[in-house]
Amino acid sequence: MCHPSDGRRALMGGNWKLNPATLGGALALAEDLATQLKGTGGLVDTVVFPPFPLLPSVHANLAGSGISLGAQDVFYETTGAYTGAVSGA
Repeated sequence: MCHPSDGRRALMGGNWKLNPATLGGALALAEDLATQLKGTGGLVDTVVFPPFPLLPSVHANLAGSGISLGAQDVFYETTGAYTGAVSGA
């Protein structure tokens, strides 16, 4: 863990994998996270990685929150059992 006096900032990231399953659930999660982090005083850099199809909506929902947005890789196969993969098809 970084200590503020050493000049480094802590980074907290969360990969949502394929959760939540709905846009409404993702927006609610993003809003709840932003609310919970308001009292941290910006001591921790936070980034979330929502499911790829939900990126634009979650990005808009997090605007002004100080929470950064990241993306998972897009896999080249259209179907199949590929752990952690999101198809671009």
